[in-house]
Amino acid sequence: MAKVETSARMFATLDPTVRAMPLASHRTALLSDTVGFIRKLPPHLVAAFRATLEELEGASLLLHISDASDAQLDSQDAAVETLLEDLGVASTPRLHVWNKIDLLEPGERRKLQSVTGSVSVSARTGEGLEDLRNKVQATLSSDPIVEADFELSSSDGKHLALLHSAGTVVSTRYEDGRVMVRAKVPRSVWTLLKPFTAGYPSRADVALIY
Repeated sequence: MAKVETSARMFATLDPTVRAMPLASHRTALLSDTVGFIRKLPPHLVAAFRATLEELEGASLLLHISDASDAQLDSQDAAVETLLEDLGVASTPRLHVWNKIDLLEPGERRKLQSVTGSVSVSARTGEGLEDLRNKVQATLSSDPIVEADFELSSSDGKHLALLHSAGTVVSTRYEDGRVMVRAKVPRSVWTLLKPFTAGYPSRADVALIY
């Protein structure tokens, strides 16, 4: 598994990270981990942050992840709602994910678990993660299999591995430092790899927002 940087330092993790998540239905969802939200962002930094949030515009589902143990939870969630409105994606299907429930009292946990359109999890203990996976599967629209040709750099092991892990490779041909791959993949994978087919921008199935 590729190592992903984690840091509490501001702006240390601006680059979105895309990962494949297999579902029980034998399809694969693509998750894009976007940057966390910051209230009252200085105007000269707004454009830089918006560039990291482009994945939200094409995602089929948004996962709004909140620290359920944070005393400023309400104001942080309000900041997320405001920016989603500004980006024009407030109507995109969404699941509210309450993280760190292992830090809550039983009564607080029951209150969150009763909220419609949400799921309670603990990334530290793993509690609720299978429920989250099931709700993602239930919320996403169908993802039909498509067969397509992809042209990658022979050094692009990341995307070549994605084709093998998320789909079925029909043929592979190497030529002048390039690798031509014909594969059967979910439409979401084909969309992500459009830059290597028709040159369109990529998107993820699921975008995570904080």
